[in-house]
Amino acid sequence: MIADRSYSTVTGSEDEIRAHLKQMTGRLTRPERAIFNIHVPPYNSRLDTAPLLGQDLKVKTSAGAQVTAPVGSVAVREAIEEIQPLPSSVAARWW
Repeated sequence: MIADRSYSTVTGSEDEIRAHLKQMTGRLTRPERAIFNIHVPPYNSRLDTAPLLGQDLKVKTSAGAQVTAPVGSVAVREAIEEIQPLPSSVAARWW
């Protein structure tokens, strides 16, 4: 088992997230048995759909409906596609 509590909150650029994930996945001895538990959802996974904001930080609308866009991490998606972990979850903080 590999756990990294020192980086429990992913904050940073895509490059920083990518580097951290590469470091973590590089330590896997059996990547086919990996289980990812990552807070930030993978980009364009439908888990990352959020209202699109304008420059004024107001929600954009079209024909009276909110416009949405993917907001997840490209680096997380790349890691999942590369490693192909077992079905995993996106952790969410509810508190």
